Amino acid sequence: MRNLTTLDLSETGLGDNGCLVLVAALDHAEHLTSLSLAGNGITDRGMKVLEYVFNSVKKLKTFDFGNNSLTESGCHSMVKAMEKAGLSRLLHVNVVVCVITLRVGILLLKLVS
Repeated sequence: MRNLTTLDLSETGLGDNGCLVLVAALDHAEHLTSLSLAGNGITDRGMKVLEYVFNSVKKLKTFDFGNNSLTESGCHSMVKAMEKAGLSRLLHVNVVVCVITLRVGILLLKLVS
């Protein structure tokens, strides 16, 4: 997985439990620039696990997390984890259907260049 640049797992039924496997698989995916996890029924619990992925994918430019089941708290955790991991040059983030409040929206805008 070291040379992987794009991973699209949209609509695969990954769910919260699949996030644990994904974190382990992407541990050394330092060249990953695009990750799509849209429509997988991932909740705040799964996002808590996925926060570890952001530390491994420093070149990430596109993150599609639309059509999952994040609350405002989960979205806030996601954005703070991206910020902490130094993902400050994202070009595209899709969080459609996730609960985005003004507070989270402002944090997200800071991450997208």
